[in-house]
Amino acid sequence: MLARGCSFTFGVGVAAQEAFPFLVAKQLSGTALNAGQSGYGITEMLILARRLIPAYKPDYVLVQFSPWLVSRSQKPFSDAPYAKYPRPYFAESPDGDLYIQPPVFPAKMLRLPKSIYRYTPKNARDYLSFLFKVGLPLYFCDDFHIAVYRLQRKAGMLPRPSQDREKMVRVAYMEIAKLCQENNSKMVIVILHEPSIQEASLGEILRIKSIKNAIVVDTGPGLINRLNEKISKSYYIAYAHVKGSPPMMIDFHPNEIAHRIIAEQIVSAIKAETSSR
Repeated sequence: MLARGCSFTFGVGVAAQEAFPFLVAKQLSGTALNAGQSGYGITEMLILARRLIPAYKPDYVLVQFSPWLVSRSQKPFSDAPYAKYPRPYFAESPDGDLYIQPPVFPAKMLRLPKSIYRYTPKNARDYLSFLFKVGLPLYFCDDFHIAVYRLQRKAGMLPRPSQDREKMVRVAYMEIAKLCQENNSKMVIVILHEPSIQEASLGEILRIKSIKNAIVVDTGPGLINRLNEKISKSYYIAYAHVKGSPPMMIDFHPNEIAHRIIAEQIVSAIKAETSSR
């Protein structure tokens, strides 16, 4: 059971065995390979699918769809504090074909020895060491690369991100479907979204539901219909991470209850498809 998606699939805020990929695999007597990653969009998901599906040839491939995955694939940079994280994005050729544009420059943050400072003593010497080994190299490198990037954009040397969201959805998910078919894997598209679906996302969801040879599980109704009050506040109190009295949301990611309900819906859909063969 290979899972692809963002932090919702990875299971931010819950233990690994409480995330829905693990629960689905467990209920189907399988093994979970959770390749979800915080901040990913459909470009990163597609790149990893090209590598992981042929390598592992899983029985099932859980592929997340959420509107924000498309939005992220329209941006050259991820939203990250303190540093610029270039990301691959969908661009469009003069002929109208979509392709993945590689990151515009390598991320310096990933190559700096920042992790060692989690365990060093917090004193003036330590702060100076961090400044010269991490802080200044990061900012100087980012400033230089951003300046070059802006010049390249003005000169028309870099392609602009595609604005055709439905085409991006079709291209990415159809290629993943083809990879699944070539490797005898069953594609399971897991639609995860917030309680209010923006009108702009409806076309993308309809596009997802039209993909052939894939099991499509829209988890939204199964979560919302369990609520007494079908409003956003009740949704987040029930399914996000909350704290205090009265309860207040501290993190919008799905909690263990939401993951359990999502897993139940996926397992039911897989079993229904299997019994109908």
